[in-house]
Amino acid sequence: MRAQFNPLPLLSAKPGLDSSLADIGHNLELFFSSRGNDLQALKNARAELHRTIGVLRILSLPGLVVFCAELEKHFQEFEQTQGGTSLQREVITRALFSLTHYLDALADGAPNATLRLFHEYQEMLQARGL
Repeated sequence: MRAQFNPLPLLSAKPGLDSSLADIGHNLELFFSSRGNDLQALKNARAELHRTIGVLRILSLPGLVVFCAELEKHFQEFEQTQGGTSLQREVITRALFSLTHYLDALADGAPNATLRLFHEYQEMLQARGL
């Protein structure tokens, strides 16, 4: 039998996670609007995402760690392809939006069922040609 997720540690980390996800989104917008030329904005987004992954590990949210690791792979590809395709940008924007809403629901007491993010995860894999 699996233990139920305890949202209390998440509640204390939630303001920081929300801020981090907002910073990631903002930096990605800067990067995308520069048509892939603002590499510092992308580096800032990657660094913030890496910190977020660390917090998710501490909170024992391995499904979200895997989800965010896929986001990180896209960020790496964006650096090599100067921003990726419009489809990739849309997929990443939706994935960040879904991650934010998943964390909101989890903090409000929803069960920790990362399978709810499967569609977005699958889209990210497909956008990378997998």
